Order: sequence, then C-alpha cells, then structure tokens
Amino acid sequence: MLLVFFLCTYIGRSPALSDEHSEFQWIDTRGDRPPEISEFYWEHTLRALAISPETSEKYTKPGVIDYPLNTGEADRRRLAILADVYDKETTRFIEKHLPDRGRILDVGAGHGSVARWMAEQRPLATVIGLDKSDEQVEAAKAANRSLGLANLLFRSGDLCNLAGNPVLSEPFDLITCRFILMHLPNREQIIDTLLGLLSKTGRLVIQEPTLDSPFTLPPLHAFIRANQAIQAYGKRIGLDYDCIRDVWRTACKPGIHIREVCFSQPTVWSRKHKEMIRLSFDQFRPKLVAMRLLAPMEADEIAQGLAREYMDERIISGGLRTIQIALSPWPPGRKALDTPESVT
Repeated sequence: MLLVFFLCTYIGRSPALSDEHSEFQWIDTRGDRPPEISEFYWEHTLRALAISPETSEKYTKPGVIDYPLNTGEADRRRLAILADVYDKETTRFIEKHLPDRGRILDVGAGHGSVARWMAEQRPLATVIGLDKSDEQVEAAKAANRSLGLANLLFRSGDLCNLAGNPVLSEPFDLITCRFILMHLPNREQIIDTLLGLLSKTGRLVIQEPTLDSPFTLPPLHAFIRANQAIQAYGKRIGLDYDCIRDVWRTACKPGIHIREVCFSQPTVWSRKHKEMIRLSFDQFRPKLVAMRLLAPMEADEIAQGLAREYMDERIISGGLRTIQIALSPWPPGRKALDTPESVT
C-alpha cells in the first residue's frame, strides 16, 4: 500500500492520479479510519496531520518539528511558574560550572530567567540568550529592561540551523540548555554541535526531563491521562519526550568528557505551582483533540479535574524528573575516564 498525501484546498471532483494507476482511493483524513486501512497506516496518516499548512514548507527540512506550546506574552504565566519550580535546582547545578568571565550562551532561553540569573552572578561575563521565537526574545528583552543588565543580550536563533549566526562567531566558556532537546528529534547532532562551540576550557550543561516521572499522591486520573495524552502526542509527531536516554547515550560517546551528572525532581504542591500543569495541558489540549488522542468530552473532564481536584492541598505531586549533566570535549590524545568526575 502506498499513501500519498496532498496539501491543497481543492474541493471539486476527485481527479485521476494518472492513466497507468487505476487502483486508488481518495480518503478524507478528517473522518474515521476506513476499514480497508490498517491501524499501522492510519497511525502514519494521523502523524501527517500534525504538520500544519502554515509550516508545511519547513517540514521538507529534516529534524524540524513545531514547538507545541505558546510563546511570548501568551505563555508568560506558565513560564514564570516553571522558573519558580525548576530554577533553584537548575542554577544550583550551573553555578559549579559558571565561569567568572568570558562568553556564556543560554540556548532556548525562553523568557530568560536562567540567562538573567547568570548575568547577575557574573557581571564580568557576557551572557547571550538565544531562542528561535522572536516573541520569546522580545519578552526576554522586556524583562531585562527593568534590571538594566548591560552584560545580557537576547538574540534570535534556530538550534537546528546555527550556521552563519553572528552570535556564534566566537567560542563560549559555558553553554546551557534546559527543556529544549525534548522538543527536537536530532538530539545527538545538536549536542555535538554545541560541544563544538565551546572554548578549550568550556562546558555544556544540559537539563532534560522524562515524562514518565510526574505523579500525584493519591493518584489522580485527570493528571495521569493528561500526561499519557501528551506523551502520545509526542510519539504521533515522531518525538519521544523522554529524552534522558538520548542525552545519556550521547554523553557516553568517545571523545566526550562527563564532568558531573545528577537527577532532580521538584515537589509540586502549592496551588500556584500546580497551575503550571493545568496551563500546559490547556495549551496542548486543542492538538490532542484534533489528532484524536482525546475525545472532546474526555479533554473537558481532564481540564476540570486539573482545575478542581488537583488543586486540593491534600494532593501532592512530583514534577518532571530531570537529568542534569555537564559535558566537555576530551582533549585530543587524552584517554577518557571510566566514570564521571562527579555523580550527585
């Protein structure tokens, strides 16, 4: 069976594909699975639906997948809560690898909370926050205006296409990357590229999650189903959001020095912090329904459960468990150690 997908707005009679192929059938992908198409082929059909018409052109380039969440002002509240939940452990780990001066790059900087912290801690260093979204960059710049950090810059840049970016003309003494690789398929290539941007003494600090790790006590159905649906969405578009395995496998390659590694998982208990979970689901929700991963009624029930039962103070939850790892290239000719320098 050969599936051919057409992105068009033609609404006339079904045309013939060619005179030499008589056995074909037009299928409306907005309907239910036709009985003559197996689940395997229908799964790939629905995966194709994840490609929006507005961004279809860039899907001709390998390794490019739409970021599923809002950007700019539309995501300010969720990112502010995320920073409140995760920044403490993020900065604790980064601080041990933070150079006193030199150049620091924060890729996928978002609204810039980590980049601002590094600029405050190291006034003699130049910190550059890089993000693909112009809206994120503008939001980060606006947040920095009130602080007036002269050593902090925010610039636009695509992590999947860094060639020719003037920001990268000189090497960096530290590069940080948090919750970015989970949204990208070509993780090994990106890590190798970032390692290649380091100075001789530079380090790459990565923090990425596993979506199998969040939980509630006692177990809450809405929380479990929301997490399952989001993981299924990732697989549908060709992503495994549990990218810890990919990060660790790449870190263990010959030529890469593991400087330090640890796991961390925050407690999510206050109503303020729980709001992050609800906001994340609300942003994924239209996509989950459109791709038939959730029925509209079930999506409504999950949203209500996250807005009501989950907010009860008698329910406590664990956030995303993350791997935090510091890497650098091994100097040419030097033999790699069998174990990391530091495991915490």
